[in-house]
Amino acid sequence: KPVVSKIGTGVYTLTFAADFDDALASVIGMESVTETQSIVFTFPSGLNVMGTTDGRARVTALASNVVTVEVYDTSNAASDLGGTATISGYLR
Repeated sequence: KPVVSKIGTGVYTLTFAADFDDALASVIGMESVTETQSIVFTFPSGLNVMGTTDGRARVTALASNVVTVEVYDTSNAASDLGGTATISGYLR
């Protein structure tokens, strides 16, 4: 899971671990083939805002394992949407 930090009204960063051990790390007898994988996001897709307050969200920066998301209300003003919205999406 990422660490979520609020930078300002409607601006958040999601910081993921820079690397992780692949799924073989926890398999007995497979330790010798374990590899460390690096996280580098290059493409955001499908951000959805769900909740009682209408708004939109967009990824404004991708820097390896750090993603910046900006959230706006229906007037296109930076907003936290009352703290009631859930934002979901995909990163590749």
